[in-house]
Amino acid sequence: MACHHHSHQVDNNVIQYLLETNVFGIHEAWVILALFVYGIIGSFTHCIGMCGPIALGQMNMRIMHLKKDQLNNFNKLNCALSLPYYFGKAFTYGILALITKYLADYLSNYIVSNYIAGVILIISSLVCLGLAISKFKKFKFISVNFKVLKYLENFIANLAHKLSLSPFGFQGFIMGMALGLIPCGLVISAIMITSSYSNNIFAAFLCMFFFGLGTFPALFLISYFGQHVILRFKNYIDIIFSIFMFLNFLLLLNFAIKLF
Repeated sequence: MACHHHSHQVDNNVIQYLLETNVFGIHEAWVILALFVYGIIGSFTHCIGMCGPIALGQMNMRIMHLKKDQLNNFNKLNCALSLPYYFGKAFTYGILALITKYLADYLSNYIVSNYIAGVILIISSLVCLGLAISKFKKFKFISVNFKVLKYLENFIANLAHKLSLSPFGFQGFIMGMALGLIPCGLVISAIMITSSYSNNIFAAFLCMFFFGLGTFPALFLISYFGQHVILRFKNYIDIIFSIFMFLNFLLLLNFAIKLF
């Protein structure tokens, strides 16, 4: 009886802490919604080029696991959905945001928090600017070849391949977690935005988890219909993406300047 009372007390303490830290407040709800929309826009403008081949590879792996009598439209749709994989990737994004937010809060104990947030927003704005101009050939010379990041990307992809994980169920979730570690400018900017605007580590996790879910639509369409369908509109998508990222650059830079 005492044990049950203690458990009930712990539950009440957790709920009270969540309410006091405003994890599910109006501010956090708007930030989560904004990151979710950011993920959706990013999925159609950035992810289809960077992660499209991976999504197609995942689709092919799932179809290879099907028997001949299972090759129908319903199972093809199920293979394209690949929910465990995308939930795994979103979970990794959430963990990365949680760690980043924790480190930012820790550093704010020693440095004025406004300066921390300002620096993070400036870095985020520069990442957005880099993504905006990277689509234009005239500015290719500005792009920096991050060999370390490229090596890390190849290492993670090869590791996931060597694990020979089944693309279904829990193993699909683990594969999504692993491939979620592949360096991506869009993800980095989203994590930095999250760490600046979320009130606590739990909210930061939720923001990036929903951002990850937001990247699902375009990758699902590529998996189901094939990359060539969306790539027909690649030039228009690149223009929209660049405009979107440039507006993000101006917005984040404006917020950063106000903090100093």
